[in-house]
Amino acid sequence: MKELFIRKRLLITLFVAAALSTSCEKDKEQGPNGLQSLVDIEQNAPGEKCPNGGITVKNGIDKNRNNILDGEEIQDTKYVCNGSNANTDKQVVLSAYLGGNLSFNDPNGTILPAFPSFSKSDYQNVDSIIFMAVALTSGSPIPAKVELYDMTNSKAIENSSIIAPERYPGILRRTGNLYTQLPSDKVDMGLKIGPDSAGENANASVGMAYLIIYKK
Repeated sequence: MKELFIRKRLLITLFVAAALSTSCEKDKEQGPNGLQSLVDIEQNAPGEKCPNGGITVKNGIDKNRNNILDGEEIQDTKYVCNGSNANTDKQVVLSAYLGGNLSFNDPNGTILPAFPSFSKSDYQNVDSIIFMAVALTSGSPIPAKVELYDMTNSKAIENSSIIAPERYPGILRRTGNLYTQLPSDKVDMGLKIGPDSAGENANASVGMAYLIIYKK
């Protein structure tokens, strides 16, 4: 069951990435009010599509902005079947799309949900876990800062800070190995985003964020 959970997380990321190639362009045109991509996951019992059972992954654009993937909004459907090689994935990528052109100016940080119900214990034979994010500064030369934040226990994850001094288009930056700093218990993992210090017109933006889990 854990192997299926890992594969499901990985496939969510892959299909979200494909769907977001469209929605990101929309966000660039429409700003913070741009449409977002949604993914719907369904468990499948053994049947014609998947003899050993599996999952159905549906994705599309939330055109009516109700945060539900309605039938008429589905753009793609994939079937992922269980098999004997379900534990062969060596890298699991969890992604969080935060809405595109969002800007934050509180030097104490603004917290957004990113990776709900996360626990490193859900992943077996893990070698390392790193955090990656695309962040940028705007309006002043003060760098942007983004870090992982344990929303369940109200604390930042040690050594997870990413400092981004560049402006548009931003650079994908990464931390070192955070495995020992990340919790074993399930927590709602968020991102804490803001300028690295106070200053006039200091703003920080972040687009995509990732947790990459490497298995032995």
